[in-house]
Amino acid sequence: FKRFANVFEQTYTRFLDLQKAEAQAKESQIEAALEKVRSRSLAMHKSEELNEVVSILFEKIKELKIPATAVGIAIYIEGSKDLNAFVCGENEAGLVITNYRLPWFDNKIPQDLNYALEKQLDFFVSHYTKEEKDSFYKYVIEHIPEFRQLPDDIKRRIFESPSYTISMVAVKHAVFNINDFEGKILAENEMDIIKRFARVFDQAYTRFLDLQKAEAQAREAQIEAALERVRSRTMAMQSSSELGTVAAELFAQMNQLVTN
Repeated sequence: FKRFANVFEQTYTRFLDLQKAEAQAKESQIEAALEKVRSRSLAMHKSEELNEVVSILFEKIKELKIPATAVGIAIYIEGSKDLNAFVCGENEAGLVITNYRLPWFDNKIPQDLNYALEKQLDFFVSHYTKEEKDSFYKYVIEHIPEFRQLPDDIKRRIFESPSYTISMVAVKHAVFNINDFEGKILAENEMDIIKRFARVFDQAYTRFLDLQKAEAQAREAQIEAALERVRSRTMAMQSSSELGTVAAELFAQMNQLVTN
């Protein structure tokens, strides 16, 4: 019996060593995934590139074997209960990315997203009945053009699913959410990983806001420059007959603003 006990002790030591090695390998995989999201976020040059950040989030979450039909980021729109949503899922053809404005309406799903954001919930899971889920998607497909353009197989999967679950993590101005149509529930360690991705996204969103601000400033400078050219041409008129040249300058400047 003692000899068997000694053998078991050796076995258990080996078991602990393997557990430790597996945990270290998993942590390395998670850190590599987070770094990929972080580096892509910092490499953004335009605000619309957030679509690519969301696609990487989705890919890395799938690589980590966290159950997710789609990954979404719903961003607070100042002065409104509407949300700017970026969502990435997939079908047989590959990744499907959509960006749309989600309006506030009488449905539990947008209400829960706003609740998580307002309360800055560290983690919030909400399960929806088929009726609640179908009601939401019928509304958005009817009212949001981007949803009408979704591939038919994705629409079919949405409405054939008997359930719908959203796991949400709120950061300062957005809700990071994992969408599941298969009735799976995240384990505690998977929830912790989602929180880590949310914190990385918070950094990405700060970058997103910086880019938006820079783009707005550049656009305003462009508009002011165009106005100044028209103003200068107007002030240079020597006779009323030159009004045609002012009109031509006005057209040229407005056309340039539209094409840029």
